[in-house]
Amino acid sequence: MKGGRETAMYSWAMLILTLIGVDQATKAIVAERIVDPFRDYVTVIDGFLGFTISRNKGIAFGLLQGMWWLFIPTTVITVALLAYVFLKSRGSIIRLPLALILAGAFGNLTDRVVQADGVIDFIDVPPLSFIFPTFNVADALVTMGGVMAAAMMLFSARLRRLPPFGAEPSFGRADAEPSDGAGEA
Repeated sequence: MKGGRETAMYSWAMLILTLIGVDQATKAIVAERIVDPFRDYVTVIDGFLGFTISRNKGIAFGLLQGMWWLFIPTTVITVALLAYVFLKSRGSIIRLPLALILAGAFGNLTDRVVQADGVIDFIDVPPLSFIFPTFNVADALVTMGGVMAAAMMLFSARLRRLPPFGAEPSFGRADAEPSDGAGEA
């Protein structure tokens, strides 16, 4: 069965590397083609989606500008911990959100290390700009992975509390009999 695990791990590694590649490629294309965020704005869907360029030396929403010396080691530690959890979660559905988060974190970490002027953000959604500033593919991956992981944890906890299939639900009553037959004489 070792060959199956190696194949699965290779597939996951290829997914993560592909997502990092897409993030880095899109940032490189934008950095090359959009120099001035006002003059070079590219409308994709009028009034809803466009591409621009901004540099973020902070974290999400531009917070903590210029504290790169804190973000790089923090991100390295976070990526290492997520990679450890990923490797320990063999066969688990949680691997998909972890892969998304890992790819996004590594994509932005690459920018922090390589780009002297900060992480490149370029996706602009004008109707949501009061909530979400410009972002990039890595940010979207981290967000999607985080939402998926949170939903999985929330719903898996609820699913574990459900009675076995075919059993009468107790709805939290203290006088309810056990549904697995353990309390029967």
